[in-house]
Amino acid sequence: MAAAADPDSVPKIEHSPFGQALAERILTQGPMTVSDYMEACAVEYYASRSPFGKAGDFITSPELNPVFGETIGGWLADIWKQMGSPAEVRLVELGPGRGVLSRDMLRVFCQSGGSKVSVHLVENSRALRQVQRETLKDYSVTWYDRFEEVARGPMLLVANEFITALPVRQYVRHKGKWHERMVAYDAATGEFSYTLNDAPAEFTMPRGYRAPIDRDILEVNEAGNGVMAEIARGIGQYGGAALIIDYGYSTPEYSDTLQSYKRHKRVDILRNPGGQDVTANLDFTALCDAAAPFAVVHGPVTQGEFLTRLDIAGRVDAACQAEADGKKRGEMRLALRRLTNASDMGEKFKVVALTSGDGKLNPKGFYDGPDIPDDRS
Repeated sequence: MAAAADPDSVPKIEHSPFGQALAERILTQGPMTVSDYMEACAVEYYASRSPFGKAGDFITSPELNPVFGETIGGWLADIWKQMGSPAEVRLVELGPGRGVLSRDMLRVFCQSGGSKVSVHLVENSRALRQVQRETLKDYSVTWYDRFEEVARGPMLLVANEFITALPVRQYVRHKGKWHERMVAYDAATGEFSYTLNDAPAEFTMPRGYRAPIDRDILEVNEAGNGVMAEIARGIGQYGGAALIIDYGYSTPEYSDTLQSYKRHKRVDILRNPGGQDVTANLDFTALCDAAAPFAVVHGPVTQGEFLTRLDIAGRVDAACQAEADGKKRGEMRLALRRLTNASDMGEKFKVVALTSGDGKLNPKGFYDGPDIPDDRS
């Protein structure tokens, strides 16, 4: 049996300047909530980098292949036509990454007749704004730090993998009470770790959960539910539609879903604060409940169901027939499988649409029937 290691011989973990500042904050003010930790890390992480794509830390659906954004663009064009094809239209995207999704959506949308479109991006990273400015140089673009800053009026809004990046609160069931999970720091080892707030937490329990038992972990995305309610309020009051695409669960469940990826590998979220993204799965029941008082909620359905009903396979077939490069055809086929297969992004990702309560809009992709948009006719 090996002898126990001498604690004094274990090297102390070294952190980045941001990590050191976060450690000092905890040592001075005490453990911080998981929500505050996520928010601080997100601001630092996105402030100076573009983490998307093969060269980054993770790949989102729009980065796989333009066919994803083009399919969403066809959906938006169909909604626009149902609205009466207004001469001027506003496209709003939350968390636009490198601008790839907006670019691909706009290409199809404009080809369908929506030429007088203004683009409104909610992005607080100055580094990513520069990338988006280049990607969308052919369009009129306005940037905002927060959705609440976007001028009120009819809009077509898309949020892909935006709400999962917003901070969540975590509560752990302990001795029959909920206690908020906190992040602590050990100055001797240089390690961040979890602890619980001594005082029982007071909050409104979300709908649909079974009776809790000790050690259950509950995640509440107050920020995400707040944004969803604000989007729905705008749609309900001024008209238009919103499309929310993100990963999570349709049936409420207790779980610790916090995750981080670095160079496409899952890593410990506490190991390198500010050097990696931190996200959590969405509770779509709570998300839809937040929107329901203000707008008509469609879904959730799985991303695979949604894209299949919009005939993404037919779009890929048409693109492959026009593509002479065999490698590019293979990439399109692979992207289709990743986007729609239940074992990949097709099941994990869910899709929700919001429309105004007047019943005039019938968003395709959410119900059985001939849902193929006519943007390719």
